[in-house]
Amino acid sequence: MVSNIMFFRHGKAQDKDSSKPDSQRHLTQSGIEKLKAEMSGFVLLLPKSQNMQIWASPLSRSLETAEIINSYLKTEIIVFDFISTGDYDELINRLHSSTCNTVIIVGHEPWLGNWTNNMTKCPLPYKKGSCALIKPDASFSRFDIAWFVQPETLLNLKLNQKGGFL
Repeated sequence: MVSNIMFFRHGKAQDKDSSKPDSQRHLTQSGIEKLKAEMSGFVLLLPKSQNMQIWASPLSRSLETAEIINSYLKTEIIVFDFISTGDYDELINRLHSSTCNTVIIVGHEPWLGNWTNNMTKCPLPYKKGSCALIKPDASFSRFDIAWFVQPETLLNLKLNQKGGFL
């Protein structure tokens, strides 16, 4: 059963324009570089879990972000349409039936903010590259925010030589 739900907003993507469908907007080079730089801070915050999956929406920018995360975690990426449409009921059903301890959901605004608000009654301002850890109770009726970090914090997280944060 899922005991750690991590929401991660995709990185900076190409601007919207009429020549390309929204689903095919890729990460920009600067978005890729910033996400890669965030990963050393992100992995420090990960719950200790041997049973982890990354869930992504089918939109290019979400999949590319999931692949960057996975280059550090070496786990499974599963693509779900509900992540791009914001279907809250499907999110809860999938989480409730998952056998993983930790699920990292790479998604989009406004859905991540809406889901967090539905779960915790606390809206969070997900910038591109932000992430949060949500902890459900056993019945999936109560959810608590364990932490929420913006990309600048992930970039600045460092571990000192004694194993503590600087």
